Amino acid sequence: MDDRSVVEPPAGPVPARIDDPRSYVLDRARSEVHLLLDNLSANPDMTIFALTAANPPRNLGRDWLEQVCRISWPPDPRDSGTARQAEQAALLIKVKDYLNSLAKPASGATIAFTLMVTQDHDATEQAAGGTPAGVQGDDTPSRSSLACEAYPDLLPKARAFRRWMYGMGLALILILAGTCLLSWYVAVGNAALADLSAAERSVAAAQKQVIDARSAIGSGAAQAAGGRGTAAPAPAEPTVLAAEAAADEADGAGYVVHYCSAAARQGFERNAELMEGCIALVGSVAVRDRIRKGLDNWAWFWGDQDTARWMLNMLGSAVLPVLYGFLGAAASIVRSVSRKIKLSLLSPRDLQLSIQQLALGAVVGACIGLFIAGPDDGGGTEMALLGPVALSSSAISFVAGFGVEAVFQALEALISRIFNIAPVAAGQPAIAAAVHPAAVAAAPVPGGASRDLPDDGPAPTPDGGATRPDSRLP
Repeated sequence: MDDRSVVEPPAGPVPARIDDPRSYVLDRARSEVHLLLDNLSANPDMTIFALTAANPPRNLGRDWLEQVCRISWPPDPRDSGTARQAEQAALLIKVKDYLNSLAKPASGATIAFTLMVTQDHDATEQAAGGTPAGVQGDDTPSRSSLACEAYPDLLPKARAFRRWMYGMGLALILILAGTCLLSWYVAVGNAALADLSAAERSVAAAQKQVIDARSAIGSGAAQAAGGRGTAAPAPAEPTVLAAEAAADEADGAGYVVHYCSAAARQGFERNAELMEGCIALVGSVAVRDRIRKGLDNWAWFWGDQDTARWMLNMLGSAVLPVLYGFLGAAASIVRSVSRKIKLSLLSPRDLQLSIQQLALGAVVGACIGLFIAGPDDGGGTEMALLGPVALSSSAISFVAGFGVEAVFQALEALISRIFNIAPVAAGQPAIAAAVHPAAVAAAPVPGGASRDLPDDGPAPTPDGGATRPDSRLP
């Protein structure tokens, strides 16, 4: 038997580091310091030397970096509680504070959380199982293992954040696909209804032209008979069969179309105006019937065209704005998370903030149409948020969802204009600033203060008089 297997420690210094709270704290500080050093040294636009030259450390020696690198790890269990270990812990804490000031707006916590979310989770799961990655059972430590050692309590939150990112990505793909399909359906319906309206106007114009030509034929025959002084029989009207006249009772142009057919059969081609109107009418009716057939195919799910019109209005004005507001908020979240990952600024609270922003995006998408005046809206627009805008409701909803904070800031400004709320001057009661007419004229100045009116005399009362100098608000 090899004697070395008897004398060497069975598991090394790991149990002492786990059981001793002081070694545990020292381990976390060391890991965070190395994370901060790695983050700063990986920046291609800046060096640690340039940062320390611009912001020199205090209460640290000039060789503080070398002192940190000389700290051996794992610590010797025999040094537990000694002055050497206390000096190392104090040095690491000071260096950690200094490096956090150099890395801002990032910090050791955000760097560690970003690594836990973005890096592969094999090393993090190994660290969560009780064996720190990179110390025992792992040849080379990784950045994610250092992050888990520095902030082990953030590991479950990082896993939840990663699952939420995957779930939100899948949900966004499905919602985007459904929104696109619904938008295409609404766009086809709107185009078909617009074509149907244009075709019906063409039918009405051609029908009027035929009726006018028919009236002109009758009046011309009457004038000719009156000029001769004798009553001449009017030309025979085309005979419209009863079956043809009743073929389309619901269609106002049906009888006129049958009249044109009868006129063509009975030799009325000599009247150019009548035949021109009949040709235009027949063509317009054919186009209208073709569009109606397409609308029937489009509206098969709703049963009839009237119900389809109602549902089209509801989908375009109520459902799509909510979906586009949600998508706008989701796009803003994706950009924000991407920027924070790039700058190592992710934190656990970003999960709750993202969920809240999604909810606010849907709410703003549903309600933004109440505060935006369209280009065809009548009435004044002086109290609207943006005035008249040439955008669809879906486009406005997407923009509002993307910039949900700006929308609420605009709403606060609108509330200030509606209720005549002015900034409160220093030393002035809030109720006096809200009620007194002079407070309305107070304009904000840079720095957050308010500009008071010059004290030229007592403020006027509503009836035109002046208040007494000793008067007070009730």
